[in-house]
Amino acid sequence: MKFYVLQSGDKRYEYIARMVEKDGHRLVSTPEDCDAAVLPMVASVDGVHITGTDIVLDEFAAAMPEKSVILGSLGRETVRPVLNYLIDPSLRYLNAVPTAEGAILVAMENLPRTIWNSKCLVLGRGHVGSYLAHLLKGMGAYVTMAARKQVDLDYARSMGYEAVEIANVADIMGRQDLVFNAVPAPVLGEKELKALRDDAVIIELAAANHAVDLELAEKVGAKVVVGASLPGKYSPETAGRIITDALYRTLKANGRM
Repeated sequence: MKFYVLQSGDKRYEYIARMVEKDGHRLVSTPEDCDAAVLPMVASVDGVHITGTDIVLDEFAAAMPEKSVILGSLGRETVRPVLNYLIDPSLRYLNAVPTAEGAILVAMENLPRTIWNSKCLVLGRGHVGSYLAHLLKGMGAYVTMAARKQVDLDYARSMGYEAVEIANVADIMGRQDLVFNAVPAPVLGEKELKALRDDAVIIELAAANHAVDLELAEKVGAKVVVGASLPGKYSPETAGRIITDALYRTLKANGRM
């Protein structure tokens, strides 16, 4: 199979390009020659250009062969079929691993103490939040997980974490050394930020719709570090393998491989 892998500065896609060749596929240098074009997970942020580039998506798609496909997440149609590998279930689970490891590295770079014996609040019991809490506890941290659903709170208790409803996190913010957000929704307002200690740090992991209003955080003096694209920054080879395998599964599921 002939792959075109768009490389726009994300090291994960450099590894993906090498991996498809190593796996016995052909890597082509232009989209005009491909069977499948691999684009960023979110293929277009503004709906016009390919993410991280000035390339117009529709022009790129029009240049591709008639029977080729685009791999990426796109909220609209284009002239070539778009297969969304971001919804691959295994990708979501496995990508949580380099994300969580990267989050801990960011925390260690911004905290003047060890993770061991620190009090850590994890917002959200999704794939990233669950694995992150597991790693933190293994490192000797005191972990609290915040969630909305009762089943998620019960999961937290079953794992040996403290559990708190997200609506009540302001009550415990003052006791935390680290707050990790994995919820793509604005859940930390002025009340929660003002309750945070001066030496505590919030690590924002949501790719979009941050839990924290960054301007408000600056205004009240809360330290927030945005951990963007952590797998690509810290573990591009592992993350590239995870994505490559998801690409293959997506193509096979749609009868393209």
